[in-house]
Amino acid sequence: MKTFSFTLLCLALSICLKAQDLPTIHATSPSVDIRDGEVLKSSYWTINPEYNPDEYKTSVTGKKRIVYYTDLDSISFDLGPNESVDFLILLNKSDSCIQRLTTVDGPNLLDFPEEFKEANRGKFTFEVPEVQELLHIIFALTPTGVKDSNLVNHYGNYYKEVMEHFGPFDQEQIVKLLDEDLVNRYPGMKAAACGMIWKEDHIVNAPEYEHLYLLSANPLTQAIPMLEDFAAKTGFREFYKKHQSYYDQLMLQMEAQSPIQKQWDWIEERFPQVYDHYRITFSPLVYGSHSTVRLGDGDFKQTIMLVAGPYEKEEYDEEIREALLTRMILTEIDHNYVNPTSDLYRDQIDKIFVDREKWTQAGSSADYYNSPYSIFNEYMTWAVFNAYAEDNFSGAALEFISDRVDKQMEEWRGFSKYSEFADKFLELYDARPKGQPIPDLYPAMLAWCAEQ
Repeated sequence: MKTFSFTLLCLALSICLKAQDLPTIHATSPSVDIRDGEVLKSSYWTINPEYNPDEYKTSVTGKKRIVYYTDLDSISFDLGPNESVDFLILLNKSDSCIQRLTTVDGPNLLDFPEEFKEANRGKFTFEVPEVQELLHIIFALTPTGVKDSNLVNHYGNYYKEVMEHFGPFDQEQIVKLLDEDLVNRYPGMKAAACGMIWKEDHIVNAPEYEHLYLLSANPLTQAIPMLEDFAAKTGFREFYKKHQSYYDQLMLQMEAQSPIQKQWDWIEERFPQVYDHYRITFSPLVYGSHSTVRLGDGDFKQTIMLVAGPYEKEEYDEEIREALLTRMILTEIDHNYVNPTSDLYRDQIDKIFVDREKWTQAGSSADYYNSPYSIFNEYMTWAVFNAYAEDNFSGAALEFISDRVDKQMEEWRGFSKYSEFADKFLELYDARPKGQPIPDLYPAMLAWCAEQ
């Protein structure tokens, strides 16, 4: 027993000594953004002291820069194929989380099949993906989902049907597993799910996303057998088929209420980025928690929006319903244009927005935005929507949506200086020479922010 204890002590000492020699960054939140070459994976990685080292793998064909962003710090590495580097993230000044970044010489993870490119180039699609809907149903059963009506939409007949049908299964292992740190893991898990399909009785990667998580950890990999088991026990696939006509109806409402092509044309006239396919995935069980991912390389780039369903209430007229749904979708679409621009000013943004108390209200949903960079991007994406609204709505609809956005950002979400920020942005936007791109406004906008 003494020998065993001594061996453990030596092992612990060895790990500590190794950790002391590693490059170190700091964090107070376990959620980490990773920029893998040109692709920013927001809230993609969750640091865990139990994994030492915790390995992230990526493919490299030449030299590629990989950057880790915590809520406090960042670190970057320029690596070629078949290289490995270790570094340390010190969580809450106490937990040493050793990270290992490994590269392999292999296929590009984000290549799409040629037939997929040909079928989707220049198009937008609306979907309620089956595997993603399975995940949303399980989210609704979790203790977090039951309490959090912003994360899960508790309203309407569909939610009632879901809870009546699946409620008896709320103690299943997969429900407990997905509830662990659900708020932080939610975006990554549902993004992974929309790249998966059913093949007979098994969940597999869709052909167009075959390599998406081949080397980088899929947050759902270990859960797939449990997802399949839950679906079999509960009759999920039959439930999904029974509601297919309802999903189809919602897709038609989404397309009618939110003219995607108009948004797409407007934003690409004002930013240098160009995308080939917009994929809008949604669920009737989503309420206020939305996200987006960017995929692709070379000659085909796709952006996926993961949002709520259409407005089914008739209390608003057609133009206001369009404004409300456009706000929801465009503030995810424009992350794919705003964020790459913000990357060019990351150091400046991190210095200006490090004082959270100046920009966000403690105890609000703004707490979910765990870095200066993410706080600024949320301000900026909503301000860009204000510019779109000014260009595309008028009269009562413009007044309604402008007031609604100010209230939503400041009172409901806790971005306490939003109306001032948006007013300044619109002042710069309206005064710019015709055709000047929005990225040209960043220096003046950040200078104003620095003076606050």
